Amino acid sequence: MDEIERAHRRFARATGPFQQLVGYRSYLEPDLDVRVELDIGEQHLSQYGIGHGGVTLTLLDTAGGLAVLARAADAARIATISLATNFVRGLEAGKAVALGRLDYLGRSIAHASMELRAEHAEGPLLATAHGAYRIFREDAGGP
Repeated sequence: MDEIERAHRRFARATGPFQQLVGYRSYLEPDLDVRVELDIGEQHLSQYGIGHGGVTLTLLDTAGGLAVLARAADAARIATISLATNFVRGLEAGKAVALGRLDYLGRSIAHASMELRAEHAEGPLLATAHGAYRIFREDAGGP
């Protein structure tokens, strides 16, 4: 089994029931970067009629975490250590696309960069983030 096939197997079991609750879809790109998409509906809006900041954070964190998981070959699970986010523009109804890219992969810590864009991967920039993630390895006792 090659690296890409192993990444797809880890990726397939990655996010669990929370993904169903929020409604996002995640995709592993051929270069092992990650794309997470969500059709923003009324249930995702704040009392001000724009996307709730927690939705933005969820999409960015998911994209970063999945980018780490796709490359961490023997990871049993990962957990977010920190997430630094810059909100650029309000999230509105329509499609939101989060992009995640691995920046650094160590034995127990990884770093990823993320962007959230409107409508498609080259759409208007909504937010950026950098995340640090703890990797729990299978050979270290797993979850």
